[in-house]
Amino acid sequence: MLPIEIWFLGEVCRWRHVASIIWFILLLPPVSFVYLFLAQIYLFHPWTWISNFLYMWFSLWFLIGVNFIVFVHSAHMWFSFSSFTVVPVIYNTRCERFLSLFRMSRLPYLVSYVALGIIMAWSAASFFIGERFAGLTYKLTTSSDAVYLNESHLFLILYGVYLGVVAYGDFILHTNYLEFPVVQRKKIERIKLEIVPLLNRCAKQTLQKLKYFYILYFFFGAIPRRWVCTSINRTIHPEIRPLDSILGLFDMELLWQTLTFGMFANVCWSLGTLLVKVHHTEHYAFQIVHILQASRDKCLSDALSSRSIPLLQYLGYQDVSHLSQFSPIRRKEVFSLSQPGGHPHIWNKLCSACLSSIDELISHVHRANWQAVTALPLKKPVAAKNSNFNHTANISGSFLNQTGPNLSMSVEHSLNTTNPPVVQQAKPVWKRKISLIIKENSLLHYFFNELPNAKSHSLFASAQPSIWSIEALSFLVAASYSEDQYGVVQQTLPNILTSLLTLHENVEKYSKLTSSVCHPSHKDQLTSGMGSLRYRLQITLKTSIHRIVDSFGKHLLNVHLSPECAKMLKPFMEMRHGVHSLE
Repeated sequence: MLPIEIWFLGEVCRWRHVASIIWFILLLPPVSFVYLFLAQIYLFHPWTWISNFLYMWFSLWFLIGVNFIVFVHSAHMWFSFSSFTVVPVIYNTRCERFLSLFRMSRLPYLVSYVALGIIMAWSAASFFIGERFAGLTYKLTTSSDAVYLNESHLFLILYGVYLGVVAYGDFILHTNYLEFPVVQRKKIERIKLEIVPLLNRCAKQTLQKLKYFYILYFFFGAIPRRWVCTSINRTIHPEIRPLDSILGLFDMELLWQTLTFGMFANVCWSLGTLLVKVHHTEHYAFQIVHILQASRDKCLSDALSSRSIPLLQYLGYQDVSHLSQFSPIRRKEVFSLSQPGGHPHIWNKLCSACLSSIDELISHVHRANWQAVTALPLKKPVAAKNSNFNHTANISGSFLNQTGPNLSMSVEHSLNTTNPPVVQQAKPVWKRKISLIIKENSLLHYFFNELPNAKSHSLFASAQPSIWSIEALSFLVAASYSEDQYGVVQQTLPNILTSLLTLHENVEKYSKLTSSVCHPSHKDQLTSGMGSLRYRLQITLKTSIHRIVDSFGKHLLNVHLSPECAKMLKPFMEMRHGVHSLE
């Protein structure tokens, strides 16, 4: 492990996680206060409602319950941090997504969520609600020797188990993705902006989860009740209606307490996840050059080269994008020359790291374009096998060779040394039979059919560093027109333009090739983190190229570019000329 990675885990990552837990500790008492107020509700007896609420609020039991939930939830937040990821995991089929929940490495998180659900349900029943839900068993009178099972308490505990299982699935499949904000704000502003959407989302999810839990308990509630009765050698009171009946589930007090507890549990889980995301995606300003010996190997260029900790690398690229837009003083350090020698080492390191990220994405998109071309159906049937091969090869070559050679060394090496596939080999007979069976069976087809846009999401899942690299290079190049005193940027301007234009060309071709397969919805483009990366990349590419063209104008005609790249640049130059002519 690199020195910067050890330092990052010990001094940055750990303290950010501690800060998120402290924020949660500060916010949980107000949430518990609101929950207690709703749990003690008596609509037709307001004075009883207020008196019970005040009695519970100032009681020792409420303080014990809040502290107990804070302790358990904080431990859960610390334990589950390692499962957060900056790269979204894309699943090709529903079956693959379902089976991913039962991986051995993830089962401890399932146990953690279920245990937390049980503890929160027991704490709510014991410290917040009242006597009816207070214990698993009860006596009709203090002098009576008969002890019966409290099914209301059992119902709430099972609901906690159910919420834990559902929260685990939602966390693994969706909410463990650390999505970086497009617009960076302060922590308090981000939390304030997210609170209302969080409450609305939790309310909708609580109603949906409660509906399914009631259905499950109606059909299968007798199984855990019978098992608990056998284990503790107790029965339910013969005059009390079981809760797994229609009339039993229509108990309004039980419905309200279950609903409010579900809302309380969902808000706690969602709030903890939100605080972790806000703190760990906050911008961190790395040192550009080390001034002291203690800061050696902890600079921005070291963060960009980190591979074993993706979060550190993402924060490094985010910092490059941030300094290129909002920090003239730090940009001056980037454009400076090292002494002695007078070499632009800082710019060379940052530019090489950004171009490496862009060129890696170019190779991935280029390979996906080849696969999309070879999968296209032929317009004319070809009898001979060799002619079929040649016809497909000609289509592939004529379409993809429009990109042309690249001046960027890494792109040129990756594209010229890789032999793109021409024709996909036929599937074995047994695979074709299985595919046919899956297509004929609607249930199997639902679970094993490829999810919409899965390939596209998987291709651009790790595009965030490239987006930041594109933004950083374009802003730095635009700023160099007036701030670069030594001309360090102009030496790499051809490579930067070539990489941006080549990626733009490949992404546009990919969009055309997959237009009949990918059907982006409004929600997919704007709200889905993994789905929006592709469209953000397209917008960033066009904006960045226009920014460079607008800054340098006709001077770009003197930049040495290949004929293919000059052809790609021509539409942007013409658009700039048209805009200025209108002005």
